[in-house]
Amino acid sequence: MRIKKFPLPFLLFLISSLVVVACTRPSGDDDDSTAMDDDDTSGDDDDTSGDDDDSAAGDDDDSTQPIPSDDGDGAADDLIYEIQTGATAEGVFVDVQNVVITGVHQYGVFVQEPLSGAYSGVWVYTGADAGTFTTGQMVNVGGMTEEYAGSSGDWADTVTEINVGAYLPGAGDDDDSAEPGPTVNAYIEGSSATPATIVGQVLDVAVFTTADIERWEGVLVTVENVTVTVAPDNYGAWTVTGGVRVDDKLFTYNDPDGPSIGTSFASITGVLDYSWGEYKITPRDASDFVVP
Repeated sequence: MRIKKFPLPFLLFLISSLVVVACTRPSGDDDDSTAMDDDDTSGDDDDTSGDDDDSAAGDDDDSTQPIPSDDGDGAADDLIYEIQTGATAEGVFVDVQNVVITGVHQYGVFVQEPLSGAYSGVWVYTGADAGTFTTGQMVNVGGMTEEYAGSSGDWADTVTEINVGAYLPGAGDDDDSAEPGPTVNAYIEGSSATPATIVGQVLDVAVFTTADIERWEGVLVTVENVTVTVAPDNYGAWTVTGGVRVDDKLFTYNDPDGPSIGTSFASITGVLDYSWGEYKITPRDASDFVVP
């Protein structure tokens, strides 16, 4: 067989091409290997970053989130102002610290912030044994915020309260489904704070016929220079100048008959309560009635 002879330039070109191919193939292997390694490493880095992110996020969340306290130690002190203005929602467990008892009833007490003013007072339902507390005593209260319809049963017309009695250990509330659970520990206890004297906020009798009167619900108030215009009804409530209602919820004046029409007072002081669709002053004792 005859062997074909190739020109020298063609042979040189062929040889150089083979050299290039031989040199570039290992480089391709390196690229593939490097790409695989880089991709895998990148994947590992991403996973590690994800773990770090999860870990860091969890750590940050745990360390920075405030933990609510309802143990009465003052760590999560709520204010009556917040409760009465609606800043604190209904159905929320609250801790109210160092407030003053302004009135004592068989089933609860009225308490007020020492700085007084509008929205500073509220009714605390204890259920029983409230007689162990005294007017002027400083207390801490833990309970559930509620809107209570009272004796009228009209839920469109309610009074704000802190319910302690239904959430005390062994309270025996029939509506178990409404119970907040074992983590809620309702209480009312004496405070170590120095007692504060609460003076009745003097109100113009004209305020009692306006919407502004709601701001004073649960607050110790005073009306001055008034005269009895309507004698006590069967529920112990009577009326003075300006249509202001006075109730015997905490104390009966001139027991058992109450004051007669025409009786004048230099001032009458009491906690402003709300019941049966009316705001009423509820004096605590005889000293709340000052005669001319």
